[in-house]
Amino acid sequence: MKKAKLLSLVAAMTIILSSCAAEVPPEATDGTLPVSTSPAETTTVAVPATTTEATTTTPTTTSTEPPVTTTSIVCGLPLYEPDTKTGETTPPTAEPIAEPVKYDTIEDRINAFSYDFAAISAVSDEKNTCISPLSMYCALAMLTPGAAGNSREQLCNAMYLDGMSNDAIGMEMSSLIEKMNCDYEDCKMDIANSVWLTTKDEYSFSKEYLDGLSDYFKAEGYQIDFNKQSENDKLSDWIYNRTNKLLRPTLEPSDWRVMALVNTVYLKGGWTDSFSESATKEGDFNTPNGVSKVDFMHGGYDGTYIDGDGFTAVAKSVSYGQANMYLILPDEGITPSELISGDTLRTELFDTAPRERRQINLTMPKFEVKFTLEDAKNALAKMGITDILNSKTADLTPICGKDGLFLSEVIHQTALKTDENGFEAAAATVLAVDECCEQPLQPIDFVLDRPFAYVIERKGTIAFIGVINDPAE
Repeated sequence: MKKAKLLSLVAAMTIILSSCAAEVPPEATDGTLPVSTSPAETTTVAVPATTTEATTTTPTTTSTEPPVTTTSIVCGLPLYEPDTKTGETTPPTAEPIAEPVKYDTIEDRINAFSYDFAAISAVSDEKNTCISPLSMYCALAMLTPGAAGNSREQLCNAMYLDGMSNDAIGMEMSSLIEKMNCDYEDCKMDIANSVWLTTKDEYSFSKEYLDGLSDYFKAEGYQIDFNKQSENDKLSDWIYNRTNKLLRPTLEPSDWRVMALVNTVYLKGGWTDSFSESATKEGDFNTPNGVSKVDFMHGGYDGTYIDGDGFTAVAKSVSYGQANMYLILPDEGITPSELISGDTLRTELFDTAPRERRQINLTMPKFEVKFTLEDAKNALAKMGITDILNSKTADLTPICGKDGLFLSEVIHQTALKTDENGFEAAAATVLAVDECCEQPLQPIDFVLDRPFAYVIERKGTIAFIGVINDPAE
């Protein structure tokens, strides 16, 4: 049996939700959240820490949670009113991907998508990363019934939804959201969705599409003027409130914006076996660039120990199995990014790797990550989702019957913090849909300060032609 060692590498730390255990707290009285508002051996594991923020820090602003009131109904979708760059880019060429594998459950589909997404977006040998495949999947699942032809086919291929109807996809997502959302004393999860529509009268949104968002995704509906920053701030405030004030991404004003689909995921859990604060001590963490001083938490518990091919891992449970954080330590000579981007975790973490019950003495750093996925559109393109990124190839006509709609902007932000009592995590994904617009003209200075020629024509026929060598002559 391998003994896990403290490596001079950044450990891959992954939150994986588990199915509900038998010993669970009683269901919350209000059900799902409303739309509107003994071991033979001892294993000692030392998990490296990370201390600095990754990529872009999410801006935080003081915001009070505004009341939300229903103002009208559009195609069966409740519309709410909170109180509170335009331009295309040619997507990169998609890398060849293997033929999609068929999966039987929505959980299997999302997990397969998670490893694909992580291999592109969560790998780094320098910076801390954190992505939420669940949040991105939910947002893309809301867009899928609004796509047709090759645009829809590419989405379904990347999400392992081949051959499924929009209603079948919706029913699976509805069941998943209902099962995942909870409000227990030591485990709270809230998956929330919303759709933001332009106030312009020229767009008549499909009743079937909006009804599906409301019925299957419990999406809240809003209408705003995307060309005003104060209106876009309402969308940011909605995310801020649904993520317990951890995230507040911003959208720039756009006169061509037609719709924005928004998903948030919030998960807070208390360790089944918490760490004693008095046992937390400063220690050395071996980063790829040297040694950092960080606070290490120390504690023992009975838990699952996994001895995989190229890695060892332990599961740290939340609220008696409501959720688990798998702490994964690569073997010497393997980086966390190599582990995530390979096939080992995909095939072994939950299934084939040898595992046993052990007394685990865990040394784990306290860490906090705030992460913005740069160029999220490029990540989707690498997964084979290319057509919807360009108005010339996108087919999003089921949304409102108009040609020229395309996915103009993708925002994906996350936050994660761990301490002696547990963890708190949040994610937000925004998919902005614009109508094709002419690109602004690029200025050019044209100065005739040396000899030049000229031609005068009318109706394609040259009438005069000549040369100017000296205008003062």
